[in-house]
Order: sequence, then structure tokens, then C-alpha cells
Amino acid sequence: MQWRKARAERDNILLLAVNVLKSQWDRSVVESFTALRQNCKLIDGWQRNNMNGKPQYSFRTQKRTGTNTRSRIDRIYLKDSLYDLSYEWKIVNSGIPKLDHYMITAYIATKDTPYIGKGRSTIGDFILEFKEVQEMFRKRTLKLMQDLEMSYETRSEEHNPQTLWKEYKTDLLSLARDFSRKRVSRIDKEIEMWEARKTKILGVENLEDNEDEL
Repeated sequence: MQWRKARAERDNILLLAVNVLKSQWDRSVVESFTALRQNCKLIDGWQRNNMNGKPQYSFRTQKRTGTNTRSRIDRIYLKDSLYDLSYEWKIVNSGIPKLDHYMITAYIATKDTPYIGKGRSTIGDFILEFKEVQEMFRKRTLKLMQDLEMSYETRSEEHNPQTLWKEYKTDLLSLARDFSRKRVSRIDKEIEMWEARKTKILGVENLEDNEDEL
């Protein structure tokens, strides 16, 4: 059997939509899949990470009549050794219009992955398109020019073109960071509102009976 090959050659990660039921019609499929997972020593990463949390779902039927059902058929299976290197397991919107599935996501880092620090601070290109930012940068640049002209007469180790240039770059980053924080705060609030609504919907047992409350 292909899945019983040498341990070193077995698959480490399995991504799939488990669209089967524990019924007499799908029993053979369920048993075969269970045997595959056990043989490859694969675990459900999201389930392991959320054992004590509320149930969440990645799929919901959209029937106009009758009772709709929800399930978490979209899954990521992986080995225990890889699970220990994973983080940020989430069920998120795929962003694809009319798709009736949510997407399971996670970050997985191998043992050989090098450490990555915060990196160099930069200003996003989109920030520079705002007139308000352009005006703030213009005023700060004019101040730099004035300070540079004055520094030639009062030059010192603490006050010279190099230190002025450093302060200038730091101020530009601060201005851009403060502006972007104010701009995205409204977007974050809207996202939080929809996340709260999603959590409320997932907690309702019968969507049809409580549809007016959502």
C-alpha cells in the first residue's frame, strides 16, 4: 500500500475538505481515511489548537427552505513534530466572492528557519499618496533645510548635519505611522464588528429560528 511506505518518505502535511459522513454509505471511506491518518501519524492541527474553545465551522449549507447545517470539513492535518512549530491557527474568509467555504490558515516554520527580527522601518507607498502626508512632509523638510543652514555656524557633535538628518528621518516615520494608525483604526473597528457578528452566528444552533436577531 502506498501509504505504508518507509516512515521517512511519508507525507508531513495533508490539506483537504473531508466531505464524508459517518453513515453506512460512507463508512468505508471514513475507515480508510482514519487508517491513513493513523498510519501517517497525522493530527488535525486546528482542532488540537482549539480544544478548549467554542466550536467553529468552515462550511454552511445555504438552503432557501429547510434546516441549514454547518460543519468543519476543511482541515489541515500534519505531524506532531510540525504542529509544535506551527502557530496562528485560524478560520478566515477566503475573500473569493460566492465561495461557501471559509479557509483554514496557519503558519509553520521549520527547525532550520533563520530568526527574522523587526527589520528596517519603512513608510508604505500608499501613505505618500495622501495630501495631508505630503503637506506634513513638506513642512518638516523646510524645517530641515533651515536647521542645516544654521548648523554650519553652530556645529557640534550633538548638533550637525548628520544628527539633523537622523532626526528628520525619525520624524517622517513618526508622522507616517501616526497618520496610518488613525486611518486604519476605522477599518479595524468595522472588522471587529463583523468578527463579533460572525461569532454570534456560529453560536446559534438554529439559524432559521433566530435569523431576525442576527
